[in-house]
Amino acid sequence: MKPHLRLFPLLLSGFACAGLTLQPAKHVFGQVGKTVHREDVPETTASPKHMPVLFEDDFEKGLNKWEIVDSKSWALQEHGKGMSLSITKRDSEYEPKVRSPRHIALMKDVEAASFVLKFKVKSTKDTGNHRDCCVFFCYENASRFYYVHLGAKPDPHSGQIMIVKDAPRLALTENKKRTPWTGAWHDVKLVRDSKQGTIEIYFDDMTKPHMTVRDKTFGKGRIGIGSFDDMNAFDEVELRGQRSMTQARESSDVHVVPFGGGGQVKMLYDARQRPPAVYLKGKLHIVFNGGGIVRESKSSKRKAEFKSMAVTYDPLSRQFSEMVTLGKKYSSDHHDGPVVWADMDERLHVFYGWHHDRGTHLISDSPRSIGSSLDDWSEAPAPAPKMSYPWTGRVYDNKQLVFYRTDGHYSSWSYRITSDNGRTWEGPETDVIDLDQHRGMDTDWSSYLAKEISKDGNFLHVGFIAYDDYKRPRSPKEIASGKLDKTRLHNPLYDNRTTSNYKHNLYYVKIDLRTHQVVNDKGEVLQTPIDLETANSKCLIWDTKWRGGGIIPTMIVDEDDQVSFLHNLSEVEHEKSLGYHYVRLENGEWKHTRITDSNHHWNCGHLAKSADGVLHAYLLTGDGYFEGEGNMDRYGGGNIDEWTSTDHGNTWKKARDLTPDRTKYPGWKYNNIQPVRKPDGTLVDGMLLFYGWGDASAPEAKAFLLLEE
Repeated sequence: MKPHLRLFPLLLSGFACAGLTLQPAKHVFGQVGKTVHREDVPETTASPKHMPVLFEDDFEKGLNKWEIVDSKSWALQEHGKGMSLSITKRDSEYEPKVRSPRHIALMKDVEAASFVLKFKVKSTKDTGNHRDCCVFFCYENASRFYYVHLGAKPDPHSGQIMIVKDAPRLALTENKKRTPWTGAWHDVKLVRDSKQGTIEIYFDDMTKPHMTVRDKTFGKGRIGIGSFDDMNAFDEVELRGQRSMTQARESSDVHVVPFGGGGQVKMLYDARQRPPAVYLKGKLHIVFNGGGIVRESKSSKRKAEFKSMAVTYDPLSRQFSEMVTLGKKYSSDHHDGPVVWADMDERLHVFYGWHHDRGTHLISDSPRSIGSSLDDWSEAPAPAPKMSYPWTGRVYDNKQLVFYRTDGHYSSWSYRITSDNGRTWEGPETDVIDLDQHRGMDTDWSSYLAKEISKDGNFLHVGFIAYDDYKRPRSPKEIASGKLDKTRLHNPLYDNRTTSNYKHNLYYVKIDLRTHQVVNDKGEVLQTPIDLETANSKCLIWDTKWRGGGIIPTMIVDEDDQVSFLHNLSEVEHEKSLGYHYVRLENGEWKHTRITDSNHHWNCGHLAKSADGVLHAYLLTGDGYFEGEGNMDRYGGGNIDEWTSTDHGNTWKKARDLTPDRTKYPGWKYNNIQPVRKPDGTLVDGMLLFYGWGDASAPEAKAFLLLEE
């Protein structure tokens, strides 16, 4: 059933907000979570008897619940139990692309990952040893699905659990037991556990499986009944299960809760600098830049100024706390925005003001609380003399990592780890990446990095992009002339000047956080810091051939510790024609599939993989390239769409428009979609954060919490 939309008035520093009760989440806006270290999250796999009914039909009201591949060979008939769905002839006009069953009836509007299917079946024609019925499940398309063939006499093509995977059907079992068909009605039960990969089929005896096998090739899909080429009647169909993520999302209500005010550009930061929130013991603590002002100035490049702020959302009371201002001084540099994490004593930590300089590290005086003012926080030791783009997460042995750039654009990237809740920090002897080292004073190569922690906390996956940040005379010849080398500024693909806003290629390395050893995707140990030559020869996973993007890709790590990326990249035709791409490793080769158009090179989306194997891409979209008009528009923005893939990223379709109510926020743009995590990095189901603005020039952005009921 579709839940009803409920709106609750909230008051937050003069802003009227909408809220809702957070029920135990059914939806994951983020990737499959990593192994937890402290706040364990219980598994939620339901036993079959407790699974909800997803579908049932006794065929007394017609066939409107079914999609039949060849309707000419099916009909409603009477077989002693009222009306039954019946195959009326052995031949079918349906000719599958690969050798597989020809009589298929699929349930409409139902997909399931783990389920129990029960039905009654009667064989209406004795065709001998291959007399059968079939049960179809995890059906992705006509060439990718499982089915059970309940043939009378087993052989490699009869009486087996089968898989169709872009090739003729293949048996997963080596069953030797006959299926005891008679002319009477029989009971069939199919049990699928997608997490364990188990498949069990029962025939008449509901206590002992007739066949069983374990396979995880397909995680979810449609469910159906039928036959290879025989005649059967079906009745009393019941499906219980865990509804697939795709279907659950499509049938649910989304609630968007605005909070904060006076936000500057990047009110909630992009993927380079995170997290902005931590969900701790039932409350969500969020930090952001707010309270924006624009001072009178003679400068033609005036920027809005802000302070770092914190607020807490309580799902039980459906209210936000009063905002707490953490910043002592205003800043016009959006890089100074805050990130937050919680230590093992459940005290909150905030980094802010870290860009080319020494910033501030605060610790809350009370566990699980932002307090009521800055007086409720204490300053703590700095992880490093300087940090830019601090990114933090829980790693092995409940330690906390912060990854950062050591100084300006041309400097290196490194990390520090604390084992005592932020009192002391230690890290590798050499930095991880420094593209500009050994290259001389006439180069300004720089990089931006995407990071994700492995499930066991022992490794850090890093994807990065690179660019020649050439803005000033560096060589003796250039310094003498005062001019830049125009040949170095030329992009041969677009036949124009290269802009430093466009970063090229995609590289990947993996860091062992215990030993600090760095390897590439082939497991080769790399000398650090990694310079440009090493990056190009050892770490390159996608040569984009002068195509570029502004923002780093977002990354996910799946249950097998394999990484994949969502990359916003310009197309071959023009630098302002952009698209989102899904990048992953398949059979030892890196592949990339275009999802849909992007309207700006700084749009920062979010990639997720739910437990049923469905991929979800949360994207900023719009008509044409977003040129922008003011300071707030500098880093892109657009509407929010969700796109999904059920075939491992090979094809994508738009699932939903998640843009906030356009009547309340006419003409608004949104950016920097991101998940909510617990202190250990576990993703919180059904929550996303982003920010939006209506005025292109004024610092009047709001942050938004998107919740799925």
